[in-house]
Amino acid sequence: MEVSVKDLAHTFNHTAPAVHVLEDLNLCVKSGEFVAIIGANGCGKSTLLRLIANLLQPKQGSITLDGLPPAQMTASRRVVWMSQNPALLPWYTARQNIQLAQRFARPSPDVQSPVEELLHLVDLENFADAHPHTFSGGMQQRLSLARALAMDADLWLMDEPFAALDELTRERLTIQLDEIWQRRRPTVLWVTHSIPEAVRLSDRVLVITPRPGRLFGEVAISLPRPREDTTPEFQMHVRALKDMLFVSEGLP
Repeated sequence: MEVSVKDLAHTFNHTAPAVHVLEDLNLCVKSGEFVAIIGANGCGKSTLLRLIANLLQPKQGSITLDGLPPAQMTASRRVVWMSQNPALLPWYTARQNIQLAQRFARPSPDVQSPVEELLHLVDLENFADAHPHTFSGGMQQRLSLARALAMDADLWLMDEPFAALDELTRERLTIQLDEIWQRRRPTVLWVTHSIPEAVRLSDRVLVITPRPGRLFGEVAISLPRPREDTTPEFQMHVRALKDMLFVSEGLP
């Protein structure tokens, strides 16, 4: 699914004073591309995803998904949005949370993963019949990721989905998610504060300026997959992004 954002601006007017979050933001993501978004806290990264997911309406500019309005694509269940808040149904077990997502997904039995496979992917196969309130924060986030994968959407909008995970689990899921993406090739917009994570996963990394957020620049990641973060080429991309991020924030 191709994502096109043109002259996008957004302001939150319910605060005093009003908060101008995004301004003159333009970007295009090709179908099947994995694009990471980095930037300072409050620069509008999460707001951008919410606008694309049709959870907010832009004050100015336009967003199209395969040439159509976001409302039309979300209604056809082609978009999945995963936030930092797991938002699980507490009265459902882990298995039932995933099964519910599959019932709402577009019919595609040829690629839909079994519930057990998804639970195994996030290392929760021994907690299939447990309820989310008994889980740690990291476990809840892992279940939320499995539920998102169960939707089999064409566009994944991911807002720091690994932020609450410990380092080893985060690294393992990053590798497995990369394998899933290569098999299914959805379009992915991935918000993160981790530059190494962005380099490991994405085709391109977009750098957003401090509020109001604009596109400052981008770095193409032309490394073979899977990527090893100890190679000189990997570290070169990390340094390039750190330098661009510092310049975008006006830091020396």
